Amino acid sequence: MNIATILKASTALPLVALLALAGCGGGGGSTSMNTGGPMPPSTGPGQPPPPASQPVPTLAELIPDPANTFAALSGSISQDFDSATAAVTDRFSIKSVASDGAGGYHVTYVLDGRDETVHFESRHLGAGGSDTAYTTEEGHWLWSYTGSFHGVHYAEAWESSYFRALGSYHPEGARIFSTYGTPTPSADMPATGTATYAGRMTADAYDNTLDSISTRAARSQFQGSVVLTADFADATMEGRIYRLRVRPPGETAYNNLASTNRVEITEGAIADGQFTAALTGVDDNANAPLAESVRGFRGDVSGQFYGPAAEEFGAVFTATRSAADDDDWTVLGNLRAARADLIDGQADSEPFSAGVNRLDYSSASPRIVAQGSDNRVTAVASDGAEGYRISYLVEGTLQTVTLSAHDIGNLRPEAYSRRDGTRGWYLRRPNSPGGRPLGRHYSVKDWAATTYPDGASPSIASGIWGTIVHGRRTAPASMPGTGSATYAGNAAAYVFDPAPGEGRAGSTWSEGYRGRLSLSADFAAGSISGGISEVEHSSRFFETASYRAVAGGAFTIANGSIQGNALSADLSGLGYSGTVAGAFYGPVADETAGVMQATGADGKILHGWFGGARQ
Repeated sequence: MNIATILKASTALPLVALLALAGCGGGGGSTSMNTGGPMPPSTGPGQPPPPASQPVPTLAELIPDPANTFAALSGSISQDFDSATAAVTDRFSIKSVASDGAGGYHVTYVLDGRDETVHFESRHLGAGGSDTAYTTEEGHWLWSYTGSFHGVHYAEAWESSYFRALGSYHPEGARIFSTYGTPTPSADMPATGTATYAGRMTADAYDNTLDSISTRAARSQFQGSVVLTADFADATMEGRIYRLRVRPPGETAYNNLASTNRVEITEGAIADGQFTAALTGVDDNANAPLAESVRGFRGDVSGQFYGPAAEEFGAVFTATRSAADDDDWTVLGNLRAARADLIDGQADSEPFSAGVNRLDYSSASPRIVAQGSDNRVTAVASDGAEGYRISYLVEGTLQTVTLSAHDIGNLRPEAYSRRDGTRGWYLRRPNSPGGRPLGRHYSVKDWAATTYPDGASPSIASGIWGTIVHGRRTAPASMPGTGSATYAGNAAAYVFDPAPGEGRAGSTWSEGYRGRLSLSADFAAGSISGGISEVEHSSRFFETASYRAVAGGAFTIANGSIQGNALSADLSGLGYSGTVAGAFYGPVADETAGVMQATGADGKILHGWFGGARQ
């Protein structure tokens, strides 16, 4: 499929300017970026809402075809090795990325206004000991910050389905960060409402007062959690980068910066699926040493929304700070994130919940049993900001926990996690090998409630792990009473061994299934049926690359009934027997989604989610 008209094959975007994080003090800086012209105006307030989200192919589906050229946005710095200094530059950019059809890539650079296409052949993959690095005999380098080049997840804590963040070295003295992928079509950009994005920041920081900038030991590296909120009606965006940590020059370990440090993202403007913003380094401790602070950094960011309905975003930035002769920094980095939730401000007092209980978690003989009605999520609501209020039943006892924006990113950049003494809670968009749930009116979450033997121990004594589906159910009065409809989408499930063995009670040891959902609803008869086809299996749920087709593999959904806006049915297949439970979501049964739970003939326990849109 050639989507050249969607991919906007133009020159690289401007990188509005710099950032604000390194570990040393005040002052401002200048920046420059390469641009293909002014960005068109965005859809403003008062415009009609966009049509239903159109399917947008994932990067993994499109990148193998050399006919698809992916426009890139990038930011760059020049490296003067004679003077051992780095500076923001607009001489270099990455214009586009395309597959060569044989496991390699054609990357088109822009150098002083002229194009130069470099071929990174598959034989160069893995150079330098990395499974995501290329080089050429001429000295060009390319590496990935999102797990791989071709859209398959390997190393990231969350899987980016629609874009990749790259780093590159050009032998004429430039270091370039870039993103490319499948941009959100203009017609599919939301015109109203807000969305919160959570993700990760990665940056290289160069201290121009050192003797060298050419090696890893001569530059700092920064990481942090990103939370941004987009207001599509006002076409604005703002947020912050926090939980900052730095690896100083010459060291191998990262050190956490004091929690008084953060990077404010302000003056964000959205236009035609792209955005720009200003960055400012802030430290609430005015007396903190510059070497331990981001105080005084200034910069800008340039980004792109990717996937259906602005599902993800990727961005690049540069940054500078110069307060004195011994404080001269240049920073180059990227931001990458996905929607933390598709259901803004929505409360659901009847979410669907399925999962397992993990007992004697840390022992030599942990046990895993299917979840029952005494262990489940009973309600999901927004906290009015960027977090949630979650009500859980844990061993039959009701408890309500607020997971605020402060709880984002403790474990993974898009996850909410919190621990109070001997109790812990966890909530996140699923890292789903079955494909991201893309409902406009429902959302899927992984959740957990854990106990610890005492307030200090990191070892889990027992835990509840599960999947929930929540959202805006179709009002009963709006449910169709006649006719029929078909729904298509994705499904994914965890599989746990009831006696996994010592050290194997965690979700990382679970098997996984994924497949394509197809359901047929007869509203007049109040029945529903279908199945999950094209089923693939992996011995490790999270290892996307290890999924293999199951010969004749399918799950059947049968004997289903529709009760008001809810549905239930039997699930069978591949030696498993169980049930599905779900609902219809959206104004007029636009989508359907729910959970499934089953037991195998060998005693293994399956639970997961399904979701699809009306065709």
